Amino acid sequence: CPACKLMILRAGKEVLPLDAILEAIVYGVENGADIINMSLGAPVWSKLLRKALALAGANGVLVVAAAGNEARDNDQLFFSQFGVPFAPSYPASYDLSNIVSVAASNDLDRYAYGTGCDLRGGGAQCLFTNWGHTSVDLAAPGADIVSTFLFGGYTTFNGTSMSASFVSGVAGLVLSQNPSYSPGQVKN
Repeated sequence: CPACKLMILRAGKEVLPLDAILEAIVYGVENGADIINMSLGAPVWSKLLRKALALAGANGVLVVAAAGNEARDNDQLFFSQFGVPFAPSYPASYDLSNIVSVAASNDLDRYAYGTGCDLRGGGAQCLFTNWGHTSVDLAAPGADIVSTFLFGGYTTFNGTSMSASFVSGVAGLVLSQNPSYSPGQVKN
């Protein structure tokens, strides 16, 4: 995307506190971001986070969000045996028109499963990507993706964070060719 510029924002060091995420969203919106890639998620619905993402949409910002790597249906509310929610994953599952929720696909254009899994038993236990008929918009490459590594060099990753990055790049290309597009038009 030769016409694209990156704005790298860190939202916390080891953990992602909500206030740091909110600050990063507001900073991006106030400083001209057109697309926000959110390769993060948790099964916690937050009124403040949803409001910040709606504000981004009202300011013409598309949000590309990783659907999650728990092999869950983001259309369903799941709880652990201790009553702790573990699906759906947010921000990907917020019902906002400026959010593109991205699952991971593999080299066969199917939902992604973990590298090295024994698929003879049907493969369901190897699936890692979240999905959802209503809450997930599309799938993009997310298995066996070669990427830069924190301490230099390259390594291979699996995850919807990889997928969301691909979609953010494509959205940047679409927007660079059609600068008047709204987030909804880029999403479509």
